[in-house]
Amino acid sequence: MSIYRAVFRNALKLTWQFKYLWFFGIFAALVGNVGEFNLALENFPRVSKNASFLEVLRATYQQGWFGSFWYNFKELITSFDLLGLILMLVLIGLILFLIWLAVVCQGGLFATAYKIFKKKKVSFSESFMAGRQNFWSVLWLNIIFKILIVVLWIVFGLPLVFLYLSNGAPGIQALFVILSFIVLLPVTIVFSFIIKYAILYTVTSKVKIKEALAKAWNLFIKNWLVSLEVAIILFLVSIVFIIAVFLVMTLVFLPFSFLIDITAGANLVGMAYSIFVVAMVVLVLLVFWLASMWSVFMHSAWAILFTRISEGQVIAKLVRMFHGEPQIE
Repeated sequence: MSIYRAVFRNALKLTWQFKYLWFFGIFAALVGNVGEFNLALENFPRVSKNASFLEVLRATYQQGWFGSFWYNFKELITSFDLLGLILMLVLIGLILFLIWLAVVCQGGLFATAYKIFKKKKVSFSESFMAGRQNFWSVLWLNIIFKILIVVLWIVFGLPLVFLYLSNGAPGIQALFVILSFIVLLPVTIVFSFIIKYAILYTVTSKVKIKEALAKAWNLFIKNWLVSLEVAIILFLVSIVFIIAVFLVMTLVFLPFSFLIDITAGANLVGMAYSIFVVAMVVLVLLVFWLASMWSVFMHSAWAILFTRISEGQVIAKLVRMFHGEPQIE
């Protein structure tokens, strides 16, 4: 039996048996960094937009709008009244709380999946406590990941941006897109592996950030092919999952659509609107439920894989195929 099937089977079993982890999955999904090829897919339209954005940026540069932007920004800030200031502070507080909760849930989910796979009993409160205890480490690792990505895009993209701003050199947009997919996205994927393993080291071994990054780098170097294979499998599974979610949502909405047509045809506009609202609520709740389970499954799969490769138990599928090494359970 394949190692990967064992990893995914255990992740699926963990996801269904420990339903309290769905709460963690909802907010951990806000942090992300679990689907590497999903990350690449999400960046495809972003790269195209960035290439088109170069034209807008050049027009803005030529018309001298950057100075006026700063002036308008200061005018906006000074125009706030007391109520507007209070609402802004409440909004900032809500955003900070969601960031705190998302980071806590990510750390707690990774730690819990690891402990469950190691046959340890864990409760909801213990999972939440694990996330709280590792909050700052997990937060800083996520920040480091974002900073690395920004620096990477700046280093590779800024020279092209300045070249285009200065003289609008033809072919710069195409070069920007090509460079993004040849260099930027693969390196981004590698960064995501390292940060994920570093987070797992911090929540399971209580090591400092610097040590966690060093250990994560060594673990990735030794198991880069395994990591890549798992990322590809999860990407393919995620496509199937998205299609399945779309089909489920369609089937759930069909009865509501039928009722809406009947009530609207009978001029019962209020009832048709109420049915539509109920349908939207049901669909939103369904999406949150499925997304939370998917998040738990993804985090669990990486935590279980981390456990196996950190113990030196996993051989890449391609290696086993071409060299015939024994498959380890």
